[in-house]
Amino acid sequence: MKTVPPAPPRTRAQMGGVGVGIGIGIGIGHGNGHGRGIGHGRGRGRGRGCGCGIGHEIGDGIGIGHGRGIGCGRGIGREIGIGDGRGIGDGRGIGRGSGGGRGACRCGMQRRSAVRGSGTAPAMLHIDMDAFFASVEQLDDPALRGRPVLVGTRSVRGVVAAASYEARRFGIRSAMPMVEALRRCPRAEVVPPHRERYVEVSRAVFAIFERYTPEVEALSIDEAFLDVAGSRALFGDEVRIASRIRAEIRAEIGIVASAGVAPNKFVAKVASALAKPDGLKVVAASEVVDFLAPLPVGRMWGVGPKAQARLHAAGLRTIGDLARASPEWLASLLGSAGPRVHALAQGLDARPVQARPHTKSLSAENTFERDLYTLEALEPALLEQAGTVAARLVDAGLWADTVTLKVKYRDHSLCTRQHTLREPVADTDSLYEQARALLARVPGIERGVRLVGLGASGLHETPGQLELFGDDGHGDFEGRERRERRERLERARSSVRRRFGEDGITRARLLEPAAPAREVLLHSTRKRPEDEPGLD
Repeated sequence: MKTVPPAPPRTRAQMGGVGVGIGIGIGIGHGNGHGRGIGHGRGRGRGRGCGCGIGHEIGDGIGIGHGRGIGCGRGIGREIGIGDGRGIGDGRGIGRGSGGGRGACRCGMQRRSAVRGSGTAPAMLHIDMDAFFASVEQLDDPALRGRPVLVGTRSVRGVVAAASYEARRFGIRSAMPMVEALRRCPRAEVVPPHRERYVEVSRAVFAIFERYTPEVEALSIDEAFLDVAGSRALFGDEVRIASRIRAEIRAEIGIVASAGVAPNKFVAKVASALAKPDGLKVVAASEVVDFLAPLPVGRMWGVGPKAQARLHAAGLRTIGDLARASPEWLASLLGSAGPRVHALAQGLDARPVQARPHTKSLSAENTFERDLYTLEALEPALLEQAGTVAARLVDAGLWADTVTLKVKYRDHSLCTRQHTLREPVADTDSLYEQARALLARVPGIERGVRLVGLGASGLHETPGQLELFGDDGHGDFEGRERRERRERLERARSSVRRRFGEDGITRARLLEPAAPAREVLLHSTRKRPEDEPGLD
């Protein structure tokens, strides 16, 4: 780990008072923590002197926070009061002191997140890779650098998965139809997505995040929230940490990231979006309301085109308008999301970072060049999807007990079918067999199908055990052996793919000319597009 210069010391002009106390103590403070204070503590405000040292909190970490000296115990310590602040989980300091008193201290890395939106210093980072998929393609192919690049499939129904900033100058955005994107920029380079490569680069990026804090919440493959409240003593303030992370991503990986630094998640995410490309935006707690107020309602987290149209029709055009509106009125316009939108518009967001979120489902979809009208024409797509989902289950060490089939007809209407298996599975054949059975229950295939998708949910970290003895006293040994044989085969396929790439092994049926041309979209419930989905 690289050595990072410490944060610069505060000047005497910043100090609000001085109190000296000696002692080591244990107490309960904000954040349900307790700590033993040994050494220097700094704080701001009024009251008695406050101290903090290396502490110990629920969740195992080093305490950060403030408290009044209560004068019991013995030990070493010198407390200097420097203003006002709120902390997390530090104990009440031991020793009595006069002068500047209650205050926040900084002492090492913290394992627990605080409620955001109060205090004087931002502690939440949102870091987002700029045009991630396109940037990786330009990284791997120098001939693409400086040129407009579109990641996706050059087809009638293809969509733009990502666009480089050179392409965005033409008004091209992710999820735009490829036909429209090429109309705007005919000279754009269209490259197919390389999912395994994006995952590899993403892992390298997240490894850099974790050098600075264990509190990392992945929003998608290319963006995350970082709570760095507990990292200040080791690495400096939030701006210094964000700057170091961005510099290391550029130097070690070769791509560019933008960052927002703010007191809470919502403001940090808005700030990082405004910092793009290749920028850093800092919003202090005292600036949050003024920062948000002039922004259009489209910047509000979760407000999509339809909700935006409703708000505009009601005369609400800026986030400041939302903040001044009543929660009841917003509820009449946006339903149950109204109060949440109102709170966010005021800069209030108490959500902590949730490290290592649990993946709820994995899925794949195919959008066809031409509508398909028979079961036989759709089955190759289901086979390919089953292989894709099975590979992701194996890579993640998961098994799924529920299979979902999605069919979108020619008129864009949807039909879904779902089945829960007796035992969880993680292989292509089991998923494909169940998907075929569900497809047979879908009516109106002859109307024309433009999209089919297969999803796996009900995920488990261990495989289920087939019953040794059924109701008739006989065990399903054949079923158990069949499942184990299929899973061994799936692991072997995964090993080949890791060594030789996605095309290293392919089922013979998928090489037949009858297999339709298709675009494969991969996602899970943890993946979010580059632009936040709308509330419609």
